[in-house]
Amino acid sequence: MMRVAILDEDGVLIDAKSVSRAKKDDIDCGDLPADGSYRYNDGQFVKNGAYRRGKVDRDRALYLLIRAAVKGEPVPQECVKWCDWYAKHFGE
Repeated sequence: MMRVAILDEDGVLIDAKSVSRAKKDDIDCGDLPADGSYRYNDGQFVKNGAYRRGKVDRDRALYLLIRAAVKGEPVPQECVKWCDWYAKHFGE
C-alpha cells in the first residue's frame, strides 16, 4: 500500500488516501500529517509557513456558509468538504 497526497489548489497537503498502485500523477506523501502543515513545492514537501491548524480553510468555509445563508443559497460544496475533512481528523 502507498499513501498518496490530496492537495488543495495551493499545493497544501489536506488529506491522503491509501492505494495499492500509484497512478502517474499520484504524489507519495509517506507518513506526513495531512492537516495543512505541509505544502508540495517544486517536487517535494516543505513545511507550510502559513500553517495554522485549519484556520484559513475554516475561515473561508465560515465566510462561504454565511454568504450562502444571507443569499438563501444551498451550502457550498467547499463547506461540506471542510466538514468532512474535520470529522475525519478530529471526529464529529
